[in-house]
Amino acid sequence: KQYLSKAQAPREDLRHATRRIRKQQAKLKHKAAYRKIECRLKDLKIRTSDVPEDLLASRLSTLRRTHAEALGVLHAKVLVDPRRKLLHQVRLRIKTIRYQEECALGHAIATPALVPRLKQIQGVLGEYEEQAQFRRWGRDLARPIRSRIKKDWRKARGEARGVVGELGRVIED
Repeated sequence: KQYLSKAQAPREDLRHATRRIRKQQAKLKHKAAYRKIECRLKDLKIRTSDVPEDLLASRLSTLRRTHAEALGVLHAKVLVDPRRKLLHQVRLRIKTIRYQEECALGHAIATPALVPRLKQIQGVLGEYEEQAQFRRWGRDLARPIRSRIKKDWRKARGEARGVVGELGRVIED
């Protein structure tokens, strides 16, 4: 809805977006999704300060190798065929790696220079995913805003495909 407001979409398109949002919120509320997420998060209290440094270093080393291998496979695929589904898989992998690296910050094994690069890649890929979603449900909107959404989607797609070149350095790091 914010995107449509910023793009100065017609009032009817804003009403359409509001209806869709309310419908989705009602569905999530009915399924108690928010409560379930909250309960899951409470169960995930992980304090790395209680973990011995050598154990943390060993585990992180193993995870880094595993993620580098998986990201390498995705990188090879996305170089050949940079489609949305593959880029989304890359985004999810980058997200996992980023959170893992953020957890390590403050420890000797941390690679703090990697975190901003991961955030940047994740942001670019996330923007593309968001624009792709807008493009899908925007088909019901007025023509001028559909054109704007398509233009923004193309731009985000180009940036997402462009960020693929940075994956090699991330894998090495």
